[in-house]
Amino acid sequence: MASIGTQRNGLPVECDFDTIGTHDFAKPSTWPSESDSSWTIDPTDESSKYHGKVIKLDEIQVDFAEDLVMHEGGQLLVEFYMVGNPDPVFTYTYNDMDDWISRSQRKQKLDYQGPTGPYMQYNIQFAVPQVLWTSTGQAADGSYKLNKMVLRIADNVAYKDSEGAAATIARGRYFAEIYEDPDVEQE
Repeated sequence: MASIGTQRNGLPVECDFDTIGTHDFAKPSTWPSESDSSWTIDPTDESSKYHGKVIKLDEIQVDFAEDLVMHEGGQLLVEFYMVGNPDPVFTYTYNDMDDWISRSQRKQKLDYQGPTGPYMQYNIQFAVPQVLWTSTGQAADGSYKLNKMVLRIADNVAYKDSEGAAATIARGRYFAEIYEDPDVEQE
């Protein structure tokens, strides 16, 4: 594809759009292991479908069971990393349901009658979209390139309902723009 221009950060103007779904934070059977709630987007991983790409995350939409409880110690952490730094560069923390409600531009109750039952849907449009690169260094606008994002429950304990049973759903989806990474040689 021939580019018709470049953005301030060095990305081409052209992009594809994708919706990237997370695993269910109420169901450890969907996690990497029963004691590891981490869900990762890492375009530097050669096995990732996003290897060689840049992922610009614009918005998240989450579906939480209506009676989901974020227990003490159960904050949802969103950690961002750079290649060569084993610690997160920065972290967003969602402490409780009040955080989700206050940060959401749209909240909606869905009276679904299927296996998940009624649930709440929250949409959060990011004031500053997060960009994950396959390449390292600095973007054309001088910002340092983030290369990985990890979502995880702080204590790795699955979300439950108000009765203490497994919540029926705690799942998100990111709305993303996908670009060819101009700093990675394309095959």
